[in-house]
Amino acid sequence: MSRAFGKVLLFGEHAVVHGVPAIAAGLPLDVVARVAPSSDGLWRVEAPSWRLSEQGASSRVVQALSALAHALHLPAPMTVTLDAAVPAGAGLGSSAAMAIAVGRALLEFYGKAIPDEALFDAAMASERVFHGNPSGLDHMAAMRGGVFRFLRGQPPVAEPLTLATPLQLVVAQVDRGGDTGQLVAGVAQRRLTHPATFDHLLASFRSVVDDATTALTTGRLAYVGELMNINHGLLSAIGVSTASLDVAVHAAREAGALGAKLTGAGGGGCMIALVDATTCQAVQSTLKAVSQKQWTVVLPC
Repeated sequence: MSRAFGKVLLFGEHAVVHGVPAIAAGLPLDVVARVAPSSDGLWRVEAPSWRLSEQGASSRVVQALSALAHALHLPAPMTVTLDAAVPAGAGLGSSAAMAIAVGRALLEFYGKAIPDEALFDAAMASERVFHGNPSGLDHMAAMRGGVFRFLRGQPPVAEPLTLATPLQLVVAQVDRGGDTGQLVAGVAQRRLTHPATFDHLLASFRSVVDDATTALTTGRLAYVGELMNINHGLLSAIGVSTASLDVAVHAAREAGALGAKLTGAGGGGCMIALVDATTCQAVQSTLKAVSQKQWTVVLPC
C-alpha cells in the first residue's frame, strides 16, 4: 500500500508545457493504492470513489498502469484497489497521484528501491497515455508536496518556495474537466496559428509567475490575488476557460476573494479563490451555488 497527493496550480498552467515556469502546490487530498497479484493474468482496477471498475487491457487506466509497470521493469498484470480523495477529471492531478501511488506500491510489493528520478520517469510514461504531452508538474507535486516553482526539462527543475504567510484557498469543482490531452493539443495548435500573439502571451505568463514568486515569498497577499486574476485572463485568452468557470471565478471575487482563477487544464474542472479569515465564509457560501464540491485548504509557510 502507498499514497500520493493531488495538486493545485497557482500560476502558469498550459504555459508550463511551452517552457514557462509554473507555481504549484501539493494538496491534502490523496490517492491510496493497494496492489496484489492478479489471479487470472488480467489487470483489475477498482476505484469506488471514481465509480471505476475495469479489467483487461482496453481502458486507458489499465493501459496507463501497464505502461507504468513496464517502465519500472516489474511483472504485470496486477490487481489494484484505489481509495481516492482526489476527484477524477477535475484538474487536481488525480492521474498523476494514481501513477505515483501505484508505482510506490508496486516497488514496495516487489522489494525494489529506485531513485525518485526513475519513479518520476515511469509515472510520466503512465501520464502520456492520458495527456499526450504532460509537463511532469503533476507528478512532482504528487511525489514531493509543498509549494514549488517548476520548470519543464530534462531533468525538470523544482525549486521549493517558502511562503512568507500561509495561503488560504477555497478550491471548488465547478463541473467535470475537459480532456487534458485535447486541451493541451488545442493550445499548441493555436500557438502555431498565432505565433506572434502567443509569444506575447507566454511572456505575460512568465512575468506573472516571476511577480508571483516574489509576492508569495514576501507576503504580499493582495498582490498575489491580483496576479491570480491576471492569470485567469491569460488562460481565457488561450481558450481553456469556460462560461461556468468564469461565472464561479467572478462570483468568488464579488464575494470578497482577494483573487480567483481556474486551476489545471481547464475546459471545466476546478477554480481556486484566495481568501482570508474575513472573507472565507462568504466565498464558500457563494461558491456553493455554482459548484459541485469544494474544499478549503491552507498552504503553510
